[in-house]
Amino acid sequence: MSPETPTGSYAEAAALFEEIARSDTNNNMSVCKLASVYTYVSETHRRFAEKVSGAEQQAHLQTAKQSLRHALDLYLKLNALGALADYDQKEMEAVRAAVARDE
Repeated sequence: MSPETPTGSYAEAAALFEEIARSDTNNNMSVCKLASVYTYVSETHRRFAEKVSGAEQQAHLQTAKQSLRHALDLYLKLNALGALADYDQKEMEAVRAAVARDE
């Protein structure tokens, strides 16, 4: 399992949307939902990082960054296909800004 792999309910949601995306390559909505899941994973790990310290905090922050980057990669893929709605364009820009802040 890679560090950015979601756990718990997020893992179930990610697995569902990944399976849909694999089985129906024309279903961009599942890829968009998957990007949202990874954004939520990032937010969750950032919140966990606020409650711990040391190596555990660093692990959560690293996972948060990786998850956010994965979400951005998915949004950029959809954007290149012209498959993002206006709302999702705004979400992509918010994620892009957050990734830039992390770098």
